Amino acid sequence: NLYKASHHGSNSGNSDYFIANILPEYVIYSTSGQYNHPSTNTIKTMDKYQVKQYSTKEYGDICFVFTKLFSFIKTNNGGGII
Repeated sequence: NLYKASHHGSNSGNSDYFIANILPEYVIYSTSGQYNHPSTNTIKTMDKYQVKQYSTKEYGDICFVFTKLFSFIKTNNGGGII
């Protein structure tokens, strides 16, 4: 279950209530880190629900690849992650 964080991971768009109801396994923050995104509260919420977090600021382009046999995450600067 993959979730692309709302508004670069801002606090207002990624509430605890919402995350508790969708329970994603992975979250992607599309952000350069400007304006302190993702917010500390959003990161804490994702940690609370043990969501694996990936940010374009850290990894560059993030691509999820799914096949019948396996799935993995490919990034610009990190290669395959899972």
